[in-house]
Amino acid sequence: MANLYCQATPHSYLQDRFCTAKGPDTDRLYFLTKHLNLAGTEADRWKLKVVGSGNVAVAAQP
Repeated sequence: MANLYCQATPHSYLQDRFCTAKGPDTDRLYFLTKHLNLAGTEADRWKLKVVGSGNVAVAAQP
C-alpha cells in the first residue's frame, strides 16, 4: 500500500524565504515557525492524505 500526503508548507519554501527575503513579514514568519508548538493539540501529527493505492496484491516469486 502506498499513500501520498500533502505538506502544507514545504521546507524548501521556508528555507528560500529565510535565505532570500528580508523585512518585517519574513521576521514574523520566522518567529511563528520557530515558536509554533502543536503538542497536545488536534493539529499534532495532522496529515492531509491526497491519494492512496489501497491494498495491492503481489504475486509470490518462484
